[in-house]
Amino acid sequence: MPEIETTPAERLVHELGNLMAVTLAQAEYLQHGHATPKDRRESLESIRQSALQARETVRQLHRIVRAGRPGAGPA
Repeated sequence: MPEIETTPAERLVHELGNLMAVTLAQAEYLQHGHATPKDRRESLESIRQSALQARETVRQLHRIVRAGRPGAGPA
């Protein structure tokens, strides 16, 4: 089966979806209330790291979108 080429924007959207899945899974784990203090810290750090990565992914996506608009200056 041939590999389907994806655009940089499609890859970034996929990455954003993955980061959201990590964040949601960690938040749901914390909602169960059975986590130890160490587990809570690790889950919160995972959520924080996912959010920071998502912020950078959105910035990259924004640059791609702006670059594709006629007359758009640098992002």
